Amino acid sequence: MSKQDFILLLYKQLRGETLAADEKTALQNWLEAAPQNRQTEAQLIALWQNTLSPIQEVPVHELQEALQTLKANIAAQNKPALSSRHAPKKLWWAVAAAFLLALGAFGLWKTNSPSNAPWVMVEVPAGNRQQVLFPDGSTAQVNGGSKLRYPAVFSAGKRIVELEGEAYFQVTHRAEQVFQVNVADATITVLGTRFNVRAFPTEVKNEVSLFSGKVRVASESQVLELSPGQAAIVDRQSKALELLSAPPAAAEWFKGSLTFRQEQLATAMQELSKYFGKPIAIVEPGMQHCRWTANFPKAELRAVLKNLETTYGFRIEENTDSIRLNGGKCMDK
Repeated sequence: MSKQDFILLLYKQLRGETLAADEKTALQNWLEAAPQNRQTEAQLIALWQNTLSPIQEVPVHELQEALQTLKANIAAQNKPALSSRHAPKKLWWAVAAAFLLALGAFGLWKTNSPSNAPWVMVEVPAGNRQQVLFPDGSTAQVNGGSKLRYPAVFSAGKRIVELEGEAYFQVTHRAEQVFQVNVADATITVLGTRFNVRAFPTEVKNEVSLFSGKVRVASESQVLELSPGQAAIVDRQSKALELLSAPPAAAEWFKGSLTFRQEQLATAMQELSKYFGKPIAIVEPGMQHCRWTANFPKAELRAVLKNLETTYGFRIEENTDSIRLNGGKCMDK
């Protein structure tokens, strides 16, 4: 069976159709054969849930015909022109584009991508992380409490995504097609690189940390180009940009570790609350500004609480949906 056959089996499953026993076995074997097949499955599920669910009436055999027609048009370097008795052209484009995306045909028609391609929304609850595979093969690890939007098909000259929250990006290099991350009060432009963007609406500053390659960070008033090992801080009120010689320690959350370097406890508790998906509050106001330095190679809530208890003498009060840190004494006073 070809990859297209497996994609169509996934489509049948999403429509609620029952697969034959041999189809189930073949599909399961294909999914387990390689990690990228599982990524394809996850991407199709995300597309289905966010953009394609209205077209459940489209039969599998008609989808197959549409895919063949679109691929023929792509090969001829023509714009896709699909028609159907059962669905509007816009929906047919959404179906065909999304599933051809999974078939790996994106690179063949990037110069003819339509402006009305559907957008995918990824929303990650606090305490969770999610891997996202973009149409061009680039990836993003999205942190808890974040929202990421991107088109199912990137336009010819620019790959644009929108972020509210935090994500670590690994961008596939394409000199003719820049990758752009839009956040509140800033734009990050790259060609191919690894970088972290933090832009939560509840925080007064945005952070961009670069690990490899080169990025350009632009606010309303300034532009900075970062080299590996540098970071840019965007003040959301003044729009001013500040260049740091080293990325903030918290920028490496995507590795499954947590590091705090002389961080105020109030700020650190906000970070921990997002990471573990549970509010962690300091009861005594005088403890809010204490400085905390700690490194957790494997971020586990129990180890973090034990460190806080030992370092500051907190009395930990843990409830089902929240954690309170009572008492305590600053070690830097």
